[in-house]
Amino acid sequence: MSGGTDAIEKLSGGGASVGDEIAQVRDKPPLSILSRAVVVEVLNDISLRTAEDLEALKPGLTNPDILEFAPRNSIIARIISMGAEKSGPGDMVCFPFFPSHIQMPLKQGEQVWIFIESPDAPKTIGFWMSRISEPDYVEDVNYTHGERRFDQDVGIPASTSDKDSGEESDSSSEDSGESEDEGYKDEGKKPGPPSFVNGIPDNEAVTTLSEKEGEDPPFDLIYTGSLAGQSFTMEPVPRFTKRPGDLVFQGSNNATIVLGQDRGWTVEERPESAENSNATNPEGEGLRPFSGTIDLIAGRSRFPKVEPDPDAADDKLVDTIPRVIKNTKGLLEVDKNPSVYTKDDIRKDVKENRLDRAFEGDPDFMHDASRVYISMNTDGDKNLALDDVTPGYMVDNHDIKAVDEKPYIIAKSTEIRIVARHTQEDGDRPQETGSIRIIREDEDGEKICAILMTPDGKVLIDAKEIVIGDGRDNQIYLGDQAEEPAVMGDTLADMLATFCDQAGAEVGNQGFPLAQLKAACATLKASLDNFKSTVTKVK
Repeated sequence: MSGGTDAIEKLSGGGASVGDEIAQVRDKPPLSILSRAVVVEVLNDISLRTAEDLEALKPGLTNPDILEFAPRNSIIARIISMGAEKSGPGDMVCFPFFPSHIQMPLKQGEQVWIFIESPDAPKTIGFWMSRISEPDYVEDVNYTHGERRFDQDVGIPASTSDKDSGEESDSSSEDSGESEDEGYKDEGKKPGPPSFVNGIPDNEAVTTLSEKEGEDPPFDLIYTGSLAGQSFTMEPVPRFTKRPGDLVFQGSNNATIVLGQDRGWTVEERPESAENSNATNPEGEGLRPFSGTIDLIAGRSRFPKVEPDPDAADDKLVDTIPRVIKNTKGLLEVDKNPSVYTKDDIRKDVKENRLDRAFEGDPDFMHDASRVYISMNTDGDKNLALDDVTPGYMVDNHDIKAVDEKPYIIAKSTEIRIVARHTQEDGDRPQETGSIRIIREDEDGEKICAILMTPDGKVLIDAKEIVIGDGRDNQIYLGDQAEEPAVMGDTLADMLATFCDQAGAEVGNQGFPLAQLKAACATLKASLDNFKSTVTKVK
């Protein structure tokens, strides 16, 4: 066919003459249904903004008409794939990709995958899928600044590792321009503290977001300008190492649900001398079959102090707590890249990030803050070291022993409350009265044990035998501020019987037993068995 225009050839750059429109199409980044974007704002609470606030957001959006109808947990995103941010029309409102049954965490400034069903359609809707996973020296469940993946200061090069462990010549320091006190505390020297860079550090020509002269860096503007960001706490959260078959759910502030197998550091097996996480069982050693477990933990690797210490030496990093560091915002985070601080006295011996405190964040029955542990097969008493805190008389007199390899439900924390609700009637709200029942089953009715708290204000306790305390001084009180000791029934009965025998044999001044006294003693002695009863009450 002659005289026509080969559009395909022109689009591919093969033609000598290219029209403006075709050139524009040819030079555009390729369309993709999946793009990388920076989170500008999170619309988690759609009631926060007034109509005026929403109108103020619309001018910079590619799809402003859907802003006021965006569901909870939508975001405003700035697409950065293929340089789209610098040539694109603006930010985009993106709905959650997953339905409201699953609501993923996401914070301003983090980077996210955006799915766009029709990327060539105007005013299209994007759907955000999840925060983008980054290299291990960047990835942080609390807050991940994706731009740190461009950081070239990662690990210790093999050519310098020997030099760092030995003596350095004076000339090497002079040639490099580095001082002996170089470390993360000095922002003026490299590598410096973890920062919130835009693109490749020290290369203004390679930036992810456009920077306007006279304005703060774009990631700083996003971080400080986010309304949703005011409801987020940046803090160090230990990393978690899972087993291959585990399903793990984590929030951003150290709340974890693990659907896995029986696992955890105990009083007998501590992590300090371990080289690996307790997720690892070489050659399957220690793995217990049929031990499916749901582990709900709030506060793994609890810090001994309220404020973690970024200058803590290795011998002060106890149990499974992570190494922490202060970033350029003055906030603490997990130190994910300690091996770069070759001049820092504390971190200089860390040669590889992946080998530093491999047991960080492991489940720890002894020191994790709060846990509910549901297992089909575990050594619950042993894991919690309950033998060490079980009173001796219970072990010696009642054969109380640790129970191994059994199903368990365990709750452990510093403070535990069990509350049965009582709701007063209020308008359309009906009255609710609850109860508590703790029951031990047994096919032998005599061995059933029960503690019940009823809605009418009674506490019912029943068992074949009820033992309270070991009888040491001032141990048991019936009633607040009780002062009088209880009377021992058998001892009192024996004492009174002896008294009756002796008093009944007394004689008067005429040498005969006193008939009235003898009769009274006989009557009292006959009724002594009534002192002892299977039921009683305190007045």
